[in-house]
Amino acid sequence: MPDAANPPFPLSFRVLGEVRAERDGRELPLGPPQRRAVLAALLLRGGRSASAGELVDAVWGERPPPRALGALRTHAFQLRAVLEPGRSARSPGELLVSVGDGYALRVPGAAVDARRFEDLLAAASADPAGAAETLRAALDLWTGTALAGIPGPFAERERDRLAELRSTAREELFACELELGRTVDVVAGLRAFVAEHPLRERAWALLMLALHRAGRQAEALDAYAEARRVLVAELGIEPGPELAARHAQVLAGEPAAPVRGPVPAQLPADPADFTGRARLTAELGAVLGSAHDAVRVGVLTGLGGAGKTALALHAAHAARPGFPDGQLYADLRGAEAEPVDAGAVLTGFLHALGVGDGAVPDGVAERAARYRSRLAGRRMLVVLDNAADSAQVRPLLPGAPGCAVLVTTRSRTLTVPGARYFEVPEFDADEGLALLAAILGADRVAAEPDAARDLVTACGGLPLAIRIVAGRLVTRPSRPLSALAARLRDERQRFDELRHGELAVEPVFRVGSAALEPEAARAFRLLAVPDLPPVTAATAAVVLDRAEDVAEGLAERLVDAGLVEPVGPDRYRYHDLVAAFARRESARADTAAEREAAVRRVADHVLATVLTAAAHLAPGSALVRHLDRPSAPGVPLADAAEARAWLDAEHRLLLAAVTRVMDVAPATAADVLWAWSPLIVGTAGHRELEPPAERALELLRGDDRRAARMLRLLAAPHYGSDSFARAEKLLRESLRRAGDGYTAAVAARDLGVVLLAGGDPAGALPPLLRARELFTELGGDADRILLHSHVARARAELDRAAEAEATVSDALEQARELGQDGTLAHVLYQAGCVALRSGHPGLAQRRLRYALARYSHADDLRWQGLVLARLAHCALAEDRADEAVATADRALAIERELGDGYCRGLALTARGRARWRLGDAPAARADLHAALDVLRRRGAAEAAGVAAFLDEIRR
Repeated sequence: MPDAANPPFPLSFRVLGEVRAERDGRELPLGPPQRRAVLAALLLRGGRSASAGELVDAVWGERPPPRALGALRTHAFQLRAVLEPGRSARSPGELLVSVGDGYALRVPGAAVDARRFEDLLAAASADPAGAAETLRAALDLWTGTALAGIPGPFAERERDRLAELRSTAREELFACELELGRTVDVVAGLRAFVAEHPLRERAWALLMLALHRAGRQAEALDAYAEARRVLVAELGIEPGPELAARHAQVLAGEPAAPVRGPVPAQLPADPADFTGRARLTAELGAVLGSAHDAVRVGVLTGLGGAGKTALALHAAHAARPGFPDGQLYADLRGAEAEPVDAGAVLTGFLHALGVGDGAVPDGVAERAARYRSRLAGRRMLVVLDNAADSAQVRPLLPGAPGCAVLVTTRSRTLTVPGARYFEVPEFDADEGLALLAAILGADRVAAEPDAARDLVTACGGLPLAIRIVAGRLVTRPSRPLSALAARLRDERQRFDELRHGELAVEPVFRVGSAALEPEAARAFRLLAVPDLPPVTAATAAVVLDRAEDVAEGLAERLVDAGLVEPVGPDRYRYHDLVAAFARRESARADTAAEREAAVRRVADHVLATVLTAAAHLAPGSALVRHLDRPSAPGVPLADAAEARAWLDAEHRLLLAAVTRVMDVAPATAADVLWAWSPLIVGTAGHRELEPPAERALELLRGDDRRAARMLRLLAAPHYGSDSFARAEKLLRESLRRAGDGYTAAVAARDLGVVLLAGGDPAGALPPLLRARELFTELGGDADRILLHSHVARARAELDRAAEAEATVSDALEQARELGQDGTLAHVLYQAGCVALRSGHPGLAQRRLRYALARYSHADDLRWQGLVLARLAHCALAEDRADEAVATADRALAIERELGDGYCRGLALTARGRARWRLGDAPAARADLHAALDVLRRRGAAEAAGVAAFLDEIRR
């Protein structure tokens, strides 16, 4: 019976063939290949998030189209609508979620055929019968070429990787069938397989073995001759050891078992409390399980303390049955001042393999040769923990097929030809809580869930830090988790708390930083001081006051040292604890003036770039002329498209920079907020400005001009997310304190808009006219034209239809002459509203559709939603109820993405009225009550009409 508490997951996904998705057995419309490429890139990350840059690279590669980011957002939006059709603002869904500027797809591994395939490969047992059954189940999941028809470099890489795993699984299945005595059945399959993959030596060796066991020695020798001919012709090489040995065995008339030596078992214990890492464990298992036709190497990289060793040991223990000849292990101490010499490690390995003291050669090269000879023909697993560099690892690699190697290292410069590289990240919140519970006990964690999450957050998800915290709490069973969590919140004492016995976090970071040359050490310290999100080389250059190429070289040096992580193709980030350590080091090594200068440089850089963006995105606005431009050049944005792309990509940077500079230079922070605010698309983005704006208002006592600007900024988000009454109060105070014409013009304009939206067109008209007059004096053409259209709206609401139409027609003519798409779109929207209010829905529809086309071209979702809501009312006015419902649905789908309550209220009103006309009374009432609720909370004028209609249909 199904578990009522855990119902079966309704969706399933296929990538081992064409990319498809089904819900309860019915195929879903996924759209064009690029949209399927986005879905595949998220599916194959196993629930981990991908930044917008990573997804653009995955789908379009090194040369994305100019509007790739907008296309990505559209694809994500459409995928979410298909995968989660029942989402609403109050029930936002949990599958395709936004993470930072990117996305993650949270679906169970069992719902994705590729993940089931890899899990089955990892689960194949050492028993031939069980392994054969598991491998057949894995191969049955394939329906064709993986990711068939999907474009992009990510799909190409994954297609090759999955194809290699499929081929390896087929080889392993042939080997199992031979072990089970099914010789005759295997021959035909192997002949077809080598014809398809003529360069796979192990497949030829298996074919020779099958033919020899079937008594067909001549054919086995012919197979060897054909394999040798292909290898020489295609690769210019002779057959390798396995094929040559099989040839000799066939000539001898009997396959000979290899000579076995001692079976070392040097692996340290599998951590008893190991948790998480399911995806990485499966991927490592697939690499280790494919060590038949070549030496397979997996390299685990990541921050010190991320749990690389624990993961390597866990994966190695899981793979032990596949390596019956033993396991070798060495801690290479690569993070220490004097790493272990490779020659000493080889001596230990040779002893474990049965070579006596007197037979160990003197030179490292000779020892490596003897070591490789001892491993030839054997199935051996080698774990090289904490490696320093490639030179240390290279002599320790086996030379013959059948062996596999796991390497852990902090260094990102360590390279092994043909190796698979695995980044071991910090734990996410759930993994961190699982580790905490495994050590402390689930009951203790469940008793203080919020404190437990705070502990994991304070540890930055770093497994070493979580182990230290758990270790301290284990020895103090009566100590509340909240007490330690409170101490860890103080960055100044955090590293003192992250010590327990022999474990400590700070020495792990100090080892890497102590090895840096002075200039790189300075970069390590200062880049952490502004506490920014992942930064580009350009931003790093600003912080460090160095040329961009120099800053990039320093950042890459920090990456190589394992202190900074690369994010996407061109960004760098600190782990939270590493950043805290770097700031602690900066407080010791750098002066207060140096640290403050770094923060000020970021603020000036950000302000200069925002002003450049404003010049492109609002060229007719007076904004740019009424702010002092700093001496910093900022990013040289070429046009409006580059400006919008930079604002979208650097939203987190801007917010962090404003917050960080606030206490150092509140006036600059306020200027950034003032210039940035009108360029933000969407209510949610505006709301993020509220905390820094409130802080700036607190710090700017005596600076009435900037205080007035912050008051206006605090009012602006409330147009769509809070009451118009509060917005009106803030704007009147802003207007009272405004110390310059531009600030007064903006505050008066917004006050008029708020009063108009709140149902007071008579009160709105004077501030709108005053704002138009001020913008005319200031030379803000775009602002003046927009004010003209708002004045028209107010006159229409006052039933001065002819005057309103004349005013809006004049505004349209001026907007066309100005030649700015953004200004024309806004005027068209207002013109559509005027026509609709004046009883001309056909004209309103035409104007609104022109506006919608421009907003769509600009990827402006907020205004697309508002226009669609108005178009739904146009359809309703012309008695096209079905069209009104469909158009309102489109508006609501966009609103769910942005959280714009006013748009939601308008769309629900149109849909409710349309459903009533269509005879669906229950749905109509639900829509209208929901619309009334949101419109009343905002104080919107439309609430009265909705209430009146509800009263009417109750009678």
